[in-house]
Amino acid sequence: MLFRSVLEVPAVPDPPRRVQRDYWLVAAITTGAVVEGILRTDLRWPAVATISVVLAGLTVLWRRTQPLAMATIAFGSVAILDVVARLAADGPLEIYSFAFLLVFPYALFRWASGRHAALGLCLPFIPLIVGLLAGGETIGDAIGATIVVLFPAVVGVEVRHLVGSRDRVREDARERERELLARELHDTVAHHVSAIAIQAQAGQVVGATRPEAAMEALGVIEDAASRTLAEMRGIVSALRDFDAAELAPQPGVADIESLATAVDETTPVVHVSVDGHLGHVNASAGAAVYRITQESITNARRHATDATRVDVSIVATDLDVSVHVIDDGVGASEPDLTGFGIVGMTERTSLLGGSFRAGPHRDGGWEVAATIPIDGARR
Repeated sequence: MLFRSVLEVPAVPDPPRRVQRDYWLVAAITTGAVVEGILRTDLRWPAVATISVVLAGLTVLWRRTQPLAMATIAFGSVAILDVVARLAADGPLEIYSFAFLLVFPYALFRWASGRHAALGLCLPFIPLIVGLLAGGETIGDAIGATIVVLFPAVVGVEVRHLVGSRDRVREDARERERELLARELHDTVAHHVSAIAIQAQAGQVVGATRPEAAMEALGVIEDAASRTLAEMRGIVSALRDFDAAELAPQPGVADIESLATAVDETTPVVHVSVDGHLGHVNASAGAAVYRITQESITNARRHATDATRVDVSIVATDLDVSVHVIDDGVGASEPDLTGFGIVGMTERTSLLGGSFRAGPHRDGGWEVAATIPIDGARR
């Protein structure tokens, strides 16, 4: 169970491609190989050994983004050279500059997935096994080499754990701050909207007998609404990952027809039909219907096998607005019911007091259906 959990560890997302110290590392490897090739008199094939180290050293530039591939190239070249040297020169090609290969056990366990790290950990032992079989290495040498190889791997695991823990702590702090900001947003809006409602009621009462008082109430309402909008924008900007909140309105049911635009000739054609009056649909309900439709069309385009058509039906009544999306693909367009798309649509519908279902259609393809109260609040 533990071994399986290790293998299922994903790779670190978006690792840094190259930084300045990577080029300094390549320069150090190259310099060390050239100096060793010149000064060592006991080195077999000094020119070949030096060139091999210099070329293999270039792999460190991609050790974060492609750790297994680069480790395979580096250790594979060492193994091949060792075999050739043993066959042609009756001895191993012992060049100390190949010590830079120890960066790869670290890189594998720092950046790669668990499966790639396990595979890559076998690579350093290929030259060692060749040496044992050829009789040039002893058991003591093998034990020492194993310790040397495992040390950077353990360091990589520890660094990855520490960085992951730091990122999780940072994300938890952000989530707590967002919760506080969300509460602040709720309190701010509730306070100002309550004041606006009171002033509006007062204006209605005195409007017929004291027009100037009604105008004064409207001024108070305008000021409160402006301050509410400004505070909401400030808090929402803090809640977002971007530097500033977008000021464009949320898309709604009226924007669904724009989703029918074809991406290219290989994507299924989207047909949208609308029945009923959509003007009285609440903004939150309309946004939910739009997002569900958008996600369903995206799933059909990405996952539906041989799909040529996606039918979208929007029906609005006095109580609910319903969306029904069906594609004509072969099999299910969203086979994993635990995917984030299905979970997100289900959660969005549930929060607004609606119902949601998704699954294979009886005539083939995939079907998504959701019904949401037009006010986005009925339970």
